[in-house]
Amino acid sequence: VNNAEVLHVEAKEGKIVSVSNGKAAFAADYFIWTAPITILEDLIYKDKASASNLDYISMVFFNISINERAPTEYRWCYFVDPDIFFPRCSISNLFSGQNSPVGKTALTAEITCRKNSEIWNHPQKYQDRVINDLKKIGFIKDISNIENIHIEKLEYAYPIYRLGYREKLIELEDRLKRYSNLVLSGRQGTFWYCNMDHCVEQGIDIADGLVRGLNE
Repeated sequence: VNNAEVLHVEAKEGKIVSVSNGKAAFAADYFIWTAPITILEDLIYKDKASASNLDYISMVFFNISINERAPTEYRWCYFVDPDIFFPRCSISNLFSGQNSPVGKTALTAEITCRKNSEIWNHPQKYQDRVINDLKKIGFIKDISNIENIHIEKLEYAYPIYRLGYREKLIELEDRLKRYSNLVLSGRQGTFWYCNMDHCVEQGIDIADGLVRGLNE
């Protein structure tokens, strides 16, 4: 189910039967779950008392189009300076020249936060600070060259590895293994801080398994 929130999961006799977005139910032979594993837990078990209490941190992205080339060849940079507002900045056109017109820069300042924090609720209030810090570190030469700023938010960005999380995760995975046609995948679906190459490999492995019927 794409671009729709899953509101109900029907499970019976060791299998997932269908998922529903509140308007229609979708049945299938196999279900690949890439949304947060905690949402699946809530939908299937609906038992807050026995919930795993695994948690994710959220992110706010400031996507900025600039009419100049960024004066760096680093695709992404991490910042530990407490005076710099964002912990990471990535420049997508350095991954591929097709990500921006020639002579321009596609830049993203990434800020971790908690949902319903001040920056989550009012990210526009921090826009000038982000721009000034980008100028301070030299990623923007001339602020007047900024053409557009598009803000996005991601509620479930990174799994939080608190003490004891591994035991909770294993317990939840064991509970979900009883559903033979359910496959967990991706950073959110497996509660694994995986990178894109891991996700691609995982997707290929799952596709191969589906072709074999997931019986090997």
